[in-house]
Order: sequence, then C-alpha cells, then structure tokens
Amino acid sequence: MKNQLTIPALILLTGFSIQSQAQHGDCSTPVKSDNCATACLACTLDGYNSTNAGFNPDTSAPFFCENIENDLWLGLLAGSDTLTLSISVSNCQENKGLEAGLYQQCGDAALVCHSGLGLQPIQLKLPTTPGTAYFLRIDGIDGDVCDFSISQLPGADVPPAPGAIQGSTLLPANSFSNYQINPVPGATAYTWSGPPGSSINGMTPPVTLPASSGHTINLKMGFNNGSLCVLASNPCGISPITCMNIERWDGLPNACPSNMTPGADFCTGACTQCNLNGVQGSNLGYTPV
Repeated sequence: MKNQLTIPALILLTGFSIQSQAQHGDCSTPVKSDNCATACLACTLDGYNSTNAGFNPDTSAPFFCENIENDLWLGLLAGSDTLTLSISVSNCQENKGLEAGLYQQCGDAALVCHSGLGLQPIQLKLPTTPGTAYFLRIDGIDGDVCDFSISQLPGADVPPAPGAIQGSTLLPANSFSNYQINPVPGATAYTWSGPPGSSINGMTPPVTLPASSGHTINLKMGFNNGSLCVLASNPCGISPITCMNIERWDGLPNACPSNMTPGADFCTGACTQCNLNGVQGSNLGYTPV
C-alpha cells in the first residue's frame, strides 16, 4: 500500500533519519546481512530473489536446525498475527538444498526451523505480533550454495496517523512540558517537530525516536507560537501527520489598580486580582462576546 503525503508532511520529512527497533535500521527493500545484529528491517520479503553464496557462519546466534556453514540474515516486519513464508530453492551446487529458521531475538533459539530436502520448497509459519521485527536465517545444508525465492503472506502496511497529542497548549518561553500520544500499531519510529526555536528531548527538531520510547517527549518552548507535530513510520512508509498548536504564554495580565476596577469587555483585557473578596460592580454597559 502506498501512502500519499501532504505538503506539510513532506516539509517535515526533509532530513529525516528513520531508525527502528533496537539497533536494526529500516530498509526499503530486503538487504542480506552476514549476521543477525546488523540485519535491517524490510516491509516485506515477498518476491525477494537471491543466493546464499559468499556468506560466513554467524556463531553469535547458535540455535538452529543443523550445523551452520554459510548462513545469511534478512529482517522483516510482521503485518498480522500470523506469518507464512515459502522459500523456493533452485540451482544448488550440490543438490542438498537450504535450511531456514525465524527468530524474534538474535541471541535466542529459532521460533521455527526447517531443513529442506534438495529442491523442495521450505515452508515456515508461526504466530506473530503485528509491527514486530522478525529475522529470517537461511543456510546451505552442508555448505551447499543455492538460489532462492521468497513468498510472504501477509505483508505489513504503513502505520496509521497518530491520535491526538496530549499536553498543554500554553507554555511560557524557555519552560519545559511533556507531551505524548498513544502508541501507534505497527510503528517502528516517531518523528516530532515543534514551534520555531523549540527543542525536543534537548535536540533541535525534527527529531526521530524509536517506537519503544518515542511516543512521549519533553518540549522546551521557544519565543514563537507554532505547531507540535508527530508522524509514525516503519519500513513500509510514513503515516499522515498529527499536529496541535502551542502558544507562548507571557504570564498573568497586569494587576488591577484597586478592588473597584470595572471588569473588561473581553477576556484579553481583564486585569489580575489577588482575590475577589469585596469586589463590587455591575454588568451594565458590557457587550456580549
């Protein structure tokens, strides 16, 4: 699914550096890695074709179907509560085939593992959490080198727009306040922008944060009114943008000269009274607002 961005969102995206869960970056298309720790996350592996030639054994993740000879890693994002991968095998040098497994954590045992038989397809299926990273490991049986093609059902999708931003709409200049949104399903990162001259978590916006903590930020207000905005992202794309307006608050209005000072015709013209004890007046002559 393709996502169309509005002009403000395109402006906000300039210079973004999207990061994702843990140390794994996002990749627009699948990229093979020699080890799990450096595997980037693709939106889907569906239709990906490649070979396991030229890879070294990754001993940092030892739990697998068989011995490890020339394994490679691919990261993907789950799109539903079930993930199914079908791996077609061809052109094997020794006709022994490939074996494959799926992991959620690089150092843990495989959630599911399958040793292929020659050119027979490998089927992997397991329950998953939508928006969560998983890692596919493919290895040659006894070091065999083969071509492979992957089919995936279903793929992930672009995250929806974040909900309303929660926090104050009035802030004095140079003051700090926390803002948050509810976590967005399927997001791996959030990008925030703020009013001119503001900072977010001590950094100049736009600021991109991992989904694990990025739904809550601390804003330092500058001297200008403006919008606080956030969007969610994952390897599949970028959500529509959500914004709220924040105004600089310059403090209380001027003090009233006496307890007998008349009220103002508009809220912005009212003066500040320590208390209203003993104040007298009338509503005669005021204009409805």
